[in-house]
Amino acid sequence: MTDAPSRSGDAKHLLYLNNGGLRLVPADGGRPRTVAVPLTWTAVRPPARTVVPAGRMWDGLRQEIRRDVDIVIAGHRIRAVEPHADSRVGKRIDACDRLVVPGPIDTHHRREM
Repeated sequence: MTDAPSRSGDAKHLLYLNNGGLRLVPADGGRPRTVAVPLTWTAVRPPARTVVPAGRMWDGLRQEIRRDVDIVIAGHRIRAVEPHADSRVGKRIDACDRLVVPGPIDTHHRREM
């Protein structure tokens, strides 16, 4: 299974993802080789619970903008969007004067954090 193929600038090689690794193959045929990528980054553990009070939020599902909501995040996942309440517990990221919209979502790979 391959994914995300790309061509080198001189068009002599193809680079692609294969089973979580990078492979490089000559464009005119030949044996592919694995490209080493010595990454040392690891995901940071988020706070157990984060609350984002948002003055306005567009969720991508409705045409209208929702107002004065709390976006409740547990780990790396949005768990709820509820009417604002000052009593919610968790790390707060104040977006009361902001418009919050969905960000990039990777639909190709799913990994639980």
